[in-house]
Order: sequence, then structure tokens, then C-alpha cells
Amino acid sequence: SGGVFVNEEPTYKIAFHGGTYQHERNGGEVPAANWTILLPNTTNQKAAKLLVTGLRDSVLTGGLDQNFQDIEWSNSSQTAQQKLHGNVTVNGTLNLVAGLLQTDGKQLNVLGSITGGSDKSFVNGSITYASTTLGNKKFPIGNASGYMPLVLEYTSLSDSSIITATAFDTDLPTALSSELVKVGTRYWKI
Repeated sequence: SGGVFVNEEPTYKIAFHGGTYQHERNGGEVPAANWTILLPNTTNQKAAKLLVTGLRDSVLTGGLDQNFQDIEWSNSSQTAQQKLHGNVTVNGTLNLVAGLLQTDGKQLNVLGSITGGSDKSFVNGSITYASTTLGNKKFPIGNASGYMPLVLEYTSLSDSSIITATAFDTDLPTALSSELVKVGTRYWKI
């Protein structure tokens, strides 16, 4: 912390093999890297993690456009709207502790799991979630109006499932069938 990391050869990515890169700065960039697992498929397995903790009134200017193992978003004083710089894939865990992350039309793909999420920390936009297991899958999503989480329960699954979910805080754009009753003005596109 307190220093500046510069990769003079950006064509040669840094390799994070199971370590944690903690970004404590208010702004700056996340380095382009290969985020991998140290000792995969063992009891000592450790995934590389991007831990972002320092954002307040500035945003990251680069780096949110790559594949990660784990991301922990923990910016309790964040006031700036952080947008993805390109498509992001999280192979392990996306943990939303504090602060908002805006997809801004980019893809946020989660191939592992999602933890956290609250009215203080959610994804403003869409999440694409891949699942191969049964149980509840939480989509901590919302929009400019606020947090609008979605939980889907998988009771059976014959193959992997890929679902993209987006929250809307407006009237449903299509009419409902007579068996359904409209309650409020929120809906989710799945």
C-alpha cells in the first residue's frame, strides 16, 4: 500500500498464483494479469483474489476488463459510480461487501458463486450466472432506483445453466395473462 505499481511491459501480464492484490487507492488501475489458482484440486488450493477497498470519490480507470478467480468489492466510503471497462469473468467467487459496481452494458459473468449483496453493495446492471449445482442462486442486482435482488431456486438440473438477470423499476412493457396479477412496478428480465 502507498506505492505505485507499473508494468513496463503490458504485453507480459503479471501472474497472481493464489495471492491477493489489494487495491487500497482511491482511483488508479488494476493491473492486467493472469489470475490463477495455486495448487489446484488440493486441500491447499488458493485462488488469486482482487480485493478492492480504497475507492471513495474516484474510480478505477482500467483493469475491470479481464478474467479473475475471485473478486471482493469492499469500498464502504464509495460515492463514485464504478463502471466495468469491458467484459469481466469471475471464475471463483464474487463477494460484494460494500460499494456499487455498474456493468454499463458490459458483461459480468460469474462461473463460481456470489456472496454478499445488500442495499449498500450490489451490481447496477446485469449479472450472468453459470450454475451446475442445485439450490438458491442469488443475483445481487439493482438499478439507479436501488437494490432489487433476485433469488432463483434450482430444484433439478440435468445440465449446466447460464442465466442473465437484469432488474427494472418501471412498468412491465407487455400485458400479463389473465392468470397473473400485477403488483407494483418492478420486474426482472431473465
